[in-house]
Amino acid sequence: MTNELYLNQIKPTYESLQNFQIHNNTLYFKDDTTYVLPLQTVKLYELNNNLFLLKPRNIYRIIYLLELFPKPELTDGDVKFIEAYVQRYLENEDRRLKGEEVDETELFQLGIPIYKSYDPIYIESKTSQVIQNVINNHSSSMEQSRGPKLVLANPTFKGTTDEDNYLANLEKAGFTTIFLIAAAIILTSLYIAFFVFSK
Repeated sequence: MTNELYLNQIKPTYESLQNFQIHNNTLYFKDDTTYVLPLQTVKLYELNNNLFLLKPRNIYRIIYLLELFPKPELTDGDVKFIEAYVQRYLENEDRRLKGEEVDETELFQLGIPIYKSYDPIYIESKTSQVIQNVINNHSSSMEQSRGPKLVLANPTFKGTTDEDNYLANLEKAGFTTIFLIAAAIILTSLYIAFFVFSK
């Protein structure tokens, strides 16, 4: 099935698709201006239908970003678009983690390109690298915003390793075992001597 045929088939079901058209496998989205996007890899019928419940601009953004994955080179505009998209997604994800109300369906659909960046087919692509850089920078800034960790340290104190503890415990265990065996032998000898000499 072609993208054009599929779009025309589902268009009556989704209000959000009314400003989309496809001709010669090129997507046209009419908003304040008309956006034109050749569809080289995206097949609309393979996408989750919940995507079409989103606002038209978000539908277009997701499809646009999915189309960037196979590109060997990105323009500065592409990079800025990816960075802004991922930053917006991460802000919504942070709000969700804090317990604030977010549209779960929208957040899940916006996450489709994020998850795709970890697909083995595209993990080395320029788009995936930009996405992962934004995520890594966001994670680093979140760690730093939590503040420095309090660590108490005495520079003259030599810490012990697990190996040191193991050897010390082994030495203690050996001494204890020898002491118990010697005590048992002595007590047994005294007990026998008591019966022998008491007759």
